[in-house]
Amino acid sequence: MDADFKDKEKLKMTAPATNIFVGVNPETGAPQIMPSRGKPTITEIEPPAGGIGAKTLSEDYKKDVTAYKQAGDLVSSLKKTWGGLGVTDRTSNVMLAGKARIGKHSSAKLYMDAREAFLGNLSRSLAAERGVLTQQDIERIERALPEMGFNPLTVDSKEEANKKWGFIEDILKSAEKRMKERSQITYTNPTGEGTKEPTKPPITPAEAAAELKRRQRR
Repeated sequence: MDADFKDKEKLKMTAPATNIFVGVNPETGAPQIMPSRGKPTITEIEPPAGGIGAKTLSEDYKKDVTAYKQAGDLVSSLKKTWGGLGVTDRTSNVMLAGKARIGKHSSAKLYMDAREAFLGNLSRSLAAERGVLTQQDIERIERALPEMGFNPLTVDSKEEANKKWGFIEDILKSAEKRMKERSQITYTNPTGEGTKEPTKPPITPAEAAAELKRRQRR
């Protein structure tokens, strides 16, 4: 067997593990994964924005997104149920509540029950536990949820409810903005080691070839 070939094979087996960098294919100009001790591999990748390696979301951020989505889905469900009730003014609100009480309007009864359950569970929800919704957010949402009942002084008309739904949506948007601002997004190289900032610049094809030759001469 050729001695030079044996040396190369030995080099492959004994060369220390190294990080992998994003290089450029000298023939096509396409970004490629490149080990510092050899030529580019044949795996082409999309160049990531802002750093080396793919962007990955932290587990904490994924949990925050799940919590936020759960809260948003519950609010959307309540809003949809309210929209189907046909409330116009406060008088119609009270009349629907009366029908719900005697079993003559199942949708109104559903909204009243779902609203009470939502108010009872929001402070213990995943969104509250994760801090996606602050205590102030929760209190503001609880006060703003359109009310259906028997007191015309406290229930909401269609116009009043629409303003309240808009206010709640603004609270959720603010919570989502805070969640994104505090999210931890790291860069990960193909070896699975994450860093917030790239520690080394990508190695060029010429540098990779020179490194290989240098090691062969040892």
